[in-house]
Amino acid sequence: MMLKQLTSNSPVVKDSAVVIGGSIAGMLAAHILAKHFKQVTIIERDRLPESPIPRGSVPQSFQVHGLLTKGALLLEEFFPGFLKQLESNGSFTGNFPEEFNVFWAGQWLPKFPSDITIYFQSRPFLEWQIRQRVKANCNIAFLTETTVTDLIASPDQTRVVGVKIQSQTASEILADLVVDASGQATITTKCLEKLGYPSPAITSIPINITYAGRIYRDPKNLAGKYQPVGINPMPHSFHRMGLFLPIEDNKWIAGLAGYTGEQPPNNEEGFLEFARSLAQPQVYERLKNAEPLTPIFLYKMPASVRRQYEKLAKFPLGLLPIGDSICKFNPIYGQGMTVCALEAKVLDRCLGECQSLAQLQRKYLRAVGKTIDTPWNLTVSEDVQYLASEASKLPLDQLSQWYLKNLFAVCLINRDVCLEFFRVVHMVKQPTALFSPRVLLPVLAYSLGLNRQRSLNPISAVNI
Repeated sequence: MMLKQLTSNSPVVKDSAVVIGGSIAGMLAAHILAKHFKQVTIIERDRLPESPIPRGSVPQSFQVHGLLTKGALLLEEFFPGFLKQLESNGSFTGNFPEEFNVFWAGQWLPKFPSDITIYFQSRPFLEWQIRQRVKANCNIAFLTETTVTDLIASPDQTRVVGVKIQSQTASEILADLVVDASGQATITTKCLEKLGYPSPAITSIPINITYAGRIYRDPKNLAGKYQPVGINPMPHSFHRMGLFLPIEDNKWIAGLAGYTGEQPPNNEEGFLEFARSLAQPQVYERLKNAEPLTPIFLYKMPASVRRQYEKLAKFPLGLLPIGDSICKFNPIYGQGMTVCALEAKVLDRCLGECQSLAQLQRKYLRAVGKTIDTPWNLTVSEDVQYLASEASKLPLDQLSQWYLKNLFAVCLINRDVCLEFFRVVHMVKQPTALFSPRVLLPVLAYSLGLNRQRSLNPISAVNI
């Protein structure tokens, strides 16, 4: 077999690319690659369904999936008309917080119209909608029921030049670029070890969270009456949460979850009792009279995991990881799909700007690392509080906890502050927005006992 002899200064050849994995991350990567390469092949181990039904290797199929505002905007950018298509095909679209009942920071979040929109649907439904758009691209081919068994390296082991695959028979596919969207069981780390490269630093936050999901029929007396409801946990006091949300086909999905080993049962009586134990009764009240359409499905996630490839001094050319292959987020915050879209955007920019293999690798890994920094730091700062029996006594941690406590309190009485906070949560704005004068000054005033009864932008009490 003859392989191209390329060096780090060789130009980025854009004939063929391979994507390992047909997940949302893999499909978004393939969509971007098809703008730059003549042929893109997605290699997926499953048989992909012809309708939006669950597939075996995606255990989260029966769990709640919300699309944050930034993720929705990026999908619309990638696939013009996508959001209208999503909504017309059944996705629930709601203005946040106007159309949601959210118990957060120990109180009900007031309602008011904003520029934040959330899309709720099942995971198979969203995957299927994206897959139809990707399959319509004649530059992209799906190779299903096929497993990537290894990567092919150049003779000097400095570059990945293809993949070894196994379907009915073993074979090989050569490519100018390989993108690893294989998920947590990433083939990239195995490749690094085999080729003698150092492994990336790994940060693991042991959240030990368990989700229980179930889909329900929407009875006539439920439609149009109930808004989505979410009961959130609280660090140091209450580690359980519950959601009851509308999805496609006039169905509703329930999600119960527990941090640090508090596991929702997967039996009828225990499931309802867990819902009854939440800080507020609304999820239980909805569940006890709803008609279930599926069994109860559990999904466990021991830890959030981040691999910092951007810090490696050496990395094989022609290989780029994406999605869960780099970072697996705590799903409670709904960030994963949006981060995948952000990483695809980074890939697009780097392929358009970089002139050599080394430049592409270096720029992509660094840019993706910076992209992950913000959502990772936000979630970790919250999650570590669930791992401690009491608040940290370190000065910096105490300052952060003091500011967040007052910020959350102001969010309940000040429309501008509340909106700015949730724009950060939805990745529309950077966390620095939480320290701008329009946020900082009301928070400081509140901490001094001012503006507690009246806000410059008061918001009405919630009506559940």
